[in-house]
Amino acid sequence: MPIIVTVDHDLHEVNVVAIGPVTFADALQHLEHEVRHGGLSYRKFVDVRGAGVLVSREENLEIAERMRAHSREVTLGPVAFVVSSDTAQEAIAVLADLVETVCEMRIFHSEREARTWLRAREWERSAGA
Repeated sequence: MPIIVTVDHDLHEVNVVAIGPVTFADALQHLEHEVRHGGLSYRKFVDVRGAGVLVSREENLEIAERMRAHSREVTLGPVAFVVSSDTAQEAIAVLADLVETVCEMRIFHSEREARTWLRAREWERSAGA
């Protein structure tokens, strides 16, 4: 599986590393893994620098619809993607636009900036902002 997921209940975070080509089926499997392991509301760090994102716009629409459905049951945590290619950035930007009303999602080229952004989101959520 090209997606490695760690759900940390103590820190309320999900860490994801994608390696190799990531397909629509892989993305759905990852989402369902988060559902089963109770990580949907946690902040998420997703490193796709070593991956090729092979998800079409139509498939992104399906992923977004599933995320919207899950958001009716739980508030989705913020997601920071770290990318190294324009192709990955463009594919993820499509998804980010599709879910902007149910999930805060940002794209970064730096792991440090992504993690800093996530920590700020968690602070804002805990402070009631």
